[in-house]
Amino acid sequence: MTFGQWVRKARRAADLTQEDVGNRLGTSQGYVSSVERDDDRNVTRDTAKSFAAALGVPAKEALQAAGFAPDEKVITYITDPDIADMVEAYEGAADRDKELVKTLLAKAREMEKESSIGGKRSDRDENATGQ
Repeated sequence: MTFGQWVRKARRAADLTQEDVGNRLGTSQGYVSSVERDDDRNVTRDTAKSFAAALGVPAKEALQAAGFAPDEKVITYITDPDIADMVEAYEGAADRDKELVKTLLAKAREMEKESSIGGKRSDRDENATGQ
């Protein structure tokens, strides 16, 4: 079954029209129709997840229909539920948002490294002055 066939089947099961799905996606009925016809065979993870949300089905189903491995593989190895939620949110984020997260993490690591180096320098200065 192609992704387009899966979309059509899931849409009909949810008793939605192409227009309904298009409205939920913030796009047109024509776009939904083209996806169902498999006009674009290069479905991204984000597209699959967007259709899952619009159709009210688990993202895992849409990802599998689009030929992607489900995200749950990563999450099953994480025991802290807060971190698992963050990973799931990151995986579902748009590419531009992922780039922002990467930039923020790099900056946080840089600040932590500078703070750590600064802290060691302060400790040495205190020991040298006897304070």
